[in-house]
Amino acid sequence: MDLWRGLRAAVRQVGRTPGLSAAIVATLALCIGANTAIYSVIDAVMLKPLPYPEPERLASLARVVRSARGETVQFNVDGTEWEAVHRGARRIEAAAYGGGSGVNLRAGGRVEYVQQGRVSAGYFRVLGAAPKVGREFDATEDTPGGPQVAVLSYHLWQRDFGADRGIAGRTIELRGEPFTVVGVMPESFVSDERVDWWTPLRPTATGEGGGRIMG
Repeated sequence: MDLWRGLRAAVRQVGRTPGLSAAIVATLALCIGANTAIYSVIDAVMLKPLPYPEPERLASLARVVRSARGETVQFNVDGTEWEAVHRGARRIEAAAYGGGSGVNLRAGGRVEYVQQGRVSAGYFRVLGAAPKVGREFDATEDTPGGPQVAVLSYHLWQRDFGADRGIAGRTIELRGEPFTVVGVMPESFVSDERVDWWTPLRPTATGEGGGRIMG
C-alpha cells in the first residue's frame, strides 16, 4: 500500500510541474543513452572476445616512448624492428599488417575499385584462419622482388568471380599489373578493416618498409 501511495503522489507531482518533469525525464534519457553507448564500446573493445580461435594467445607489439612530456604507446613498428622481432622470436609466431589502400581491379571486362591490404607471410595462420581455397603467402613471396600474388576475400570471390573454386593459379589485373591468385579466405574470416584482397607486405629496413607502416 505504501508503494502505491508513493506512486500516486509522484504522478500528482509530475502533473503540477510539467516543465521540471520534462527536464528530469530528458536528463535521465541522456544519461541512460550515454551509459548504453559507453557500455557498447567497452563490450566491443574489452569484453567481447576477438573473432579468432584462441584469442587469449594473441598479443600486439607496442613501443613505449618516454619523453619530458610523459609516455606514449605506439603500436606501429618499422622494418628494422619487424626484422628484429621476426628473426629473434623463438617462442612466438609473429605476423604484421601494413595497412591498405584502394586500387582498381579489372575482372569480367569491367573495372572495379577495391580495397587492398598488405600482410606478412603467416598472417592468416597466426590468426588461426585457413584459406577456403588455395593457400596463403609463403616466405619467398613476402620478400622484396617476390612474385606478384594475391589472396582474395570471400565476398570479392563470390561477387566478381562467381565462387570459382578453380581461381587459384589464375592471373587477374590489379592496379594495372598482373597478380596470380593463390588463395581465397573463408566467409567467417574477419579483418580489422574492409579488405577485398591481400598482397604480401614485404617489409624491409629501408624504403617503404622503414616507415611506421606495420602493426
